Amino acid sequence: VDAFCALCSIYGCLLGCSTSQVGIDGEAVINVLAFGTGCKVLASLCAVLLERPPPPQLLHSAVAAHEPLVDLVTVLGAVLDQYLHVALDEELVRQLPPDLLGRLVALFKHVVVADVLGPPLQPERQLLHERLVSIMSQLSERNGRRAFSGESVWESPEAALAVQQALVRQPDLLLRSLDELDSRGASSDLPQQRVPSVASAARRLLHEVPFVLPFASRIQLFESYLRRERLDERGEWDEGVRVQVRRSHLLDDGFAKLFPLKERLKETIRVEFISEHGLVEAGVDGGGVFKEFFSELTRAAYTPEYGLFASTPNNELYPAAFAMQIVPNAAELYEFLGRVLGKAVWERILCPVPFASFFLAKLLHKFNHVNDLSSLDAELHRNVLFVKAADAVDDLGLTFTVADNLFGRLVTTELVPGGKDMPVTKENRVRYIGLLAHYRLNTQIAQQCQAFMNGFSMMIPPAVLRIFSCRELAIVIGGAGDETMPIDVADLRRNTHYSGGFSDQHPTIEMFWRAVAEFNPHDQHQLLYFVTSCRRGPLLGFAVSAYILPHRSECAAMHPVLFRIVMVPIKMRDCAEFRTFAEQTISLTDVAILFWMQMYLWVLSLTIFSRSGLILRSKFIKLRETKDGSQPPQRV
Repeated sequence: VDAFCALCSIYGCLLGCSTSQVGIDGEAVINVLAFGTGCKVLASLCAVLLERPPPPQLLHSAVAAHEPLVDLVTVLGAVLDQYLHVALDEELVRQLPPDLLGRLVALFKHVVVADVLGPPLQPERQLLHERLVSIMSQLSERNGRRAFSGESVWESPEAALAVQQALVRQPDLLLRSLDELDSRGASSDLPQQRVPSVASAARRLLHEVPFVLPFASRIQLFESYLRRERLDERGEWDEGVRVQVRRSHLLDDGFAKLFPLKERLKETIRVEFISEHGLVEAGVDGGGVFKEFFSELTRAAYTPEYGLFASTPNNELYPAAFAMQIVPNAAELYEFLGRVLGKAVWERILCPVPFASFFLAKLLHKFNHVNDLSSLDAELHRNVLFVKAADAVDDLGLTFTVADNLFGRLVTTELVPGGKDMPVTKENRVRYIGLLAHYRLNTQIAQQCQAFMNGFSMMIPPAVLRIFSCRELAIVIGGAGDETMPIDVADLRRNTHYSGGFSDQHPTIEMFWRAVAEFNPHDQHQLLYFVTSCRRGPLLGFAVSAYILPHRSECAAMHPVLFRIVMVPIKMRDCAEFRTFAEQTISLTDVAILFWMQMYLWVLSLTIFSRSGLILRSKFIKLRETKDGSQPPQRV
């Protein structure tokens, strides 16, 4: 260990010198240490550091005995950072076992958190801190794809406590200041009189290493931020914006009515549906109709028939490559769909749309690399791995071009000027792979993603969303799990409120919950969709859910008996208790109401027929008098 530390001190001195001073290129030295001798030097550096782990306050320490460890961390940080920028996920896991990576993450986590919570660092130590943050961020992204360590390895109790204390002192300023912190830099701070030091440290943690906080804590923080924003935006009295949309033209009418609203989209939107007969559907939007509209709108907008989105082999969606050339006003449609998705997140309406992870990275304003190719096309990713490992690359006949099939016509694009005449060789294959991934994941869909991000960012600031990873953002947008998993019926029952004389101990209610517990997952999610206009349960359980049962006015078009019967899913009809349930539910009052409704319709029909008969009789008399030459009597 001492010998390695001494060598790292020498390398650290060389890396700190310019090429003109010592005649050595520092970056070339790092590349040799990272990739030379089969990455054995990198593995040895990691093993030595783990054999003598430094204290968490290493970068704050002025003890002379800690200087060799600082040099060791400096060299390892430079080498590992360079390696992570180039190596593929498969190479990383092969060279550094998951257990070693997990121990490295735990070590770097303690150092980084101590740096943020402690006093300001010296400039040279601050650079090392930023490099460790970069390494942690890259390892976190790779862990989202490969899962080489559990959540407990990443979470820091000290960081969670600091954020909790900051929430107590400054509940409104914590996430709101992330935009300012993002623009000014992580090391900058707001004036001391505005933000206490604990709040400043908490904001830096959320900005630099949000993954050291539990996902549930970040969700709660995000939910509280949205609640405060909605209250500030709307105030206590919000009349909202009323729109009418045709069910048969959801995307067209939604675009025409909502796109001009821009910032006003943050207000409450009250929706009225126009039926296929051109009539306004009865009922008042108390929230359920709006959720149904957004759910159906997102379901319709992302279908391939509109040409705006394509699907990966795993049926995950991303912007279609040639949509800008094919779809009229595609840029505005992408921006509109970005606003719609942002509105759904703003209102905490779950939209279970399976977005590809490389597209979600764009919403977080991240840059996609070669490792993200697997989320676009697993076969293309395997081919890239083959090209990188092949011995005879020249025999493959590859050039610096990519080919696309546009409605049966082959379209060839050069990755570099003159790329069609530039063969891929063993020397330039790494560059070819990087350019290919950059074109597929970034360049080809740049305009579509930019338009979508413009709309989404209008509703949700990007700096606030960056407290989540791509995988976590997918959960924020669409909810956890899928519709093949059963919902937590016990949690749903504990957080259900009753009215009309019913309670949780009522025999009818008890039979209802027993029946719901017997449903298959599909029926349970269908019931949840009927009640909440969303098929998935809330992220943090029904206790903190924003779901509200439809108001009575929303069901004005349905008779109470019909409403109660529809709430009984089909499987309950197979239960032995269904007959008793129906008898208790359909009372004599309901039968009387149905009888009087039929009587009213019968009387109304007689009135219409009688009036029609009187009109025909008067016209016949007038026609006969005109034929006889007599004049009809004058009216006074």
